[in-house]
Amino acid sequence: MVALSACGVQRDVDRGNAALELRDWSRSEAAFRRALDRDPTHLEALYGLGWAYHQAGQSVEAQVAFERCIEAHPESHLGFKGLGSVALRQGNGLAAERWLKQSLSLSPDDVAVTNTLALTYSEMDRLEEALALFERLTDAREEYPEIGIGHAEALLRAKRLEEAQDLLERQLQLSMIASHEGVYRLTYARTLLQRTVRRLDEQRCAETAPPVITWLERALEEVDRASSLVDDPERVASVRRTIARRRALVLEACPKEKEDGSAGRAPSL
Repeated sequence: MVALSACGVQRDVDRGNAALELRDWSRSEAAFRRALDRDPTHLEALYGLGWAYHQAGQSVEAQVAFERCIEAHPESHLGFKGLGSVALRQGNGLAAERWLKQSLSLSPDDVAVTNTLALTYSEMDRLEEALALFERLTDAREEYPEIGIGHAEALLRAKRLEEAQDLLERQLQLSMIASHEGVYRLTYARTLLQRTVRRLDEQRCAETAPPVITWLERALEEVDRASSLVDDPERVASVRRTIARRRALVLEACPKEKEDGSAGRAPSL
């Protein structure tokens, strides 16, 4: 009977994890709850339940599940990892740092925890610490493509635009980023947009306006490609509007200049 019960628990846990992959939070929650009805202290079920709540935006319920995870399994890093992710989403960087460091003390090689700690430092504008952690994860970017997005964002915050552009271009060559391609392309568009700042000299329009317009056109192309891949239409529209405003300002300052229609990699400015 015990063996049959254990088999049932694992079956429900597997179903919960499969639903998580499909972003079906309610189905995932139900599966993990069934598993916990059979075994209230099951580690993977407790963590999975917390993660289902976390992804659904139910922070209080997620926190309770992760705390139960820690109470039942204080030797595991998973509950601390979950609480760190919740704290980061809530904007509580110090709490996130504390929980994530506790998680790393129990599992120093967990790439996801290191990545989340790097994101935490980036959100706190502790950019050198964030970038140092992202550099440690360079070899993991192919397997975990979300790392490259956070790394590029930290580089943008640090105004290291050429490095951000180079990183994004390299990542966009990888087939492994398929599920993250939209976010990569939108981030690339924002990087190109940032590289046009203070590049226009109204006294030298014929020389400086065409390259700036080329970069803006390239950024718009990336937004167009991202629009069908990103599940955040307002974010896409916001970047598109910013590009349009910047382009209008350039043409207003240099009305005689026309788009050069050039294609390919944006020129170096």
